[in-house]
Order: sequence, then structure tokens, then C-alpha cells
Amino acid sequence: MDAPKTNTSDSHEAPSLENRRASKKLKKNKYDENGFPKINKRDPLCRRLRMSLAYDGRELHGWQKQHPAGQAPLATVEGLLEEYLRPILSQAVKFFPSGRTDAGVSAKNQVCSFQAMACSSSFVDDGIKRTDLNFSDDTVLFQAKSGMLDPKDLALAFNEVLPGCIRINDVSLAPANFDSMENKWKRYRYTLPENPDELQSFKRFLYRQHKGKEYEIEEDLHLTFDFEAMKAAAQNMVGEHDFAGFQSKGGRATTVRTVYECRIEAASLGDTDAFSIVISGDGFLYNMVRIISGTLCNIGLGFNSADQIQTVFTSLNRQDAGPTLPPHGLCLEHVEYDEPWNS
Repeated sequence: MDAPKTNTSDSHEAPSLENRRASKKLKKNKYDENGFPKINKRDPLCRRLRMSLAYDGRELHGWQKQHPAGQAPLATVEGLLEEYLRPILSQAVKFFPSGRTDAGVSAKNQVCSFQAMACSSSFVDDGIKRTDLNFSDDTVLFQAKSGMLDPKDLALAFNEVLPGCIRINDVSLAPANFDSMENKWKRYRYTLPENPDELQSFKRFLYRQHKGKEYEIEEDLHLTFDFEAMKAAAQNMVGEHDFAGFQSKGGRATTVRTVYECRIEAASLGDTDAFSIVISGDGFLYNMVRIISGTLCNIGLGFNSADQIQTVFTSLNRQDAGPTLPPHGLCLEHVEYDEPWNS
């Protein structure tokens, strides 16, 4: 997205009184740019909800809204949720995920939270002050276009309007202090293509990344994965380590993470050596799963030995790890909030 425009004049004049008043008026505005009322978090009728959703990232530009200057908004998870669900509730709801997925990355069980103004089945007299209401979660209903809905019925209402690339698994009331980012662990899966031709192209991609983009690849090049070597190397990932060498860029306060499992699962088709890499952990750095997967693939093809894992942990150098695999094979499978990891 474009950076905010700054005042490039030499005078650096303070904002005029008129501009300050306009800014103050905008902050006090109770409606968003589309006329939907903003959420009053201090209102007793405000409730926090937890929503699980799945989406096909191959059709999307990631989670976060993107509106390039001079262009139409890109199709993102956040953007589509706001576009289609705000009219259902007639509220300017905002959605906060467990973590923002990149363009091309899918999810089976992403979790997000949002706040919305509810109604009470016992709230029939507009003259009653909201602060005097006996407003229990047992009587929470939400006003939607189709009528008054229980929280669990919101998923059906949402799915009726959302595009096919996004499906809501369930919606439920959450504690007031629920934070979707404060989860105990997540599980990702990177899946290689099972189609033989696509798998061969994938192997050639890895070969070119290893040899160099200018390297000529023989037409009859035949590469196979050594699953046993990959399984042994995957076990070296398990535990608490500094994963600085397995991230695309920095910015985090600490690069130490704990990986609870890292395993190789063979594909369902018997005539291919395709597989998926399953990784669970308490947190992940930027592109960490895709880089770990690329490193394991290099080991499986014999480009590196299993000792390369320890080399990266020692050097903390991104250049010692394997390539960042394309995003379309990655899927967020599970986000856990209640139970600690148990193998």
C-alpha cells in the first residue's frame, strides 16, 4: 500500500483550525464510510464473538485488506468479510485473526474474533436504560437482515452471502477478554502436488533454486525424494530453537520458537512420491513453515544432508537454509486455544 502523503514544504505549518475541527468531527463520527454504525465497545450490548473459517487462498491476496492507489481493492479475506458481512449485521464489524496469512495461503480452521452489538430477547422496552438490563449471554440475539439470530445461526447467514472461496465453520460467543492471537499452538501443512506432471515441475523448481536460476536443466532429469532422510531431518526441527535462519525477514522481538511436531506424510496416491509436511508449534516467524519445508525437500532430493538443519541453527543465516516454497501448497489446519500440545 502507498505510504501516507507527507507535507514536503519547507514551512511545516501546523494544521489549520478548520482541518483540526474536521479531524475531530471525523473521530466523533459514529458511522463508517459506508454508513454502517461503528461498534461501541463500552455499550453493555456489545459482545465479542469467535469465528472459525476456511478459505481457498489460491484465489485471494492474503488476509489483510489491500487497496492499491488508482485500482480496485484486491480480493482478500478481511476485505471480503467486511464487504459481505457488514450488511448482514448492519454494523461496521472488524475481524481480527489468529495471524495474517499471506497471498496464496489457505486455511481449514483459521480463527478470528469480532465485536458486534447484540439485542436481548428480554429487551422489549426502549425506555429501559441499557445499564439496568439483566443481560445474560443466554438471551443474546443479533439483529440480521433475516431477523433475530442466535450466535450459532450466524454461520449459516454468513455462508449464504459469502463467495465460495470462504466458508464459515462456526460462530460462538467468546469471553470479553478473548484474544484470537493469544493461542497455545498452531498446525500447518505444506502439500506437494500429487499430479505427476505438476510434481515433476515442482522438483525442477527445487533443482533450479539449488543450482541457480541460469542453470540449464536436462529434459530427462529424474529426481526422487528420499523419505527416510527427510523424516530423520524433520525430527531435528522438533524442540525449542532459534529459527532466525528459517525466516524471510526480521522484526520480531525474539526468533526462538518451539516446534512440537514435524513429520512427513505420504500422499494418498500410490503411483507418486508426493507428500505433505506437517508442522505444529507455539508460533511461527515470517515464511518459517515454507522455508523449513523447502529445506527438507532439498535434503530429500540429496542436495543437502540432514546435518544442514543444525548448520542453520548454528549460523542463524537464511542463506544456509533451503528455498521458500510457493505459498499455494501451504494451509493453516488448526489453531488451539484451550488444550496444550499433547503428542
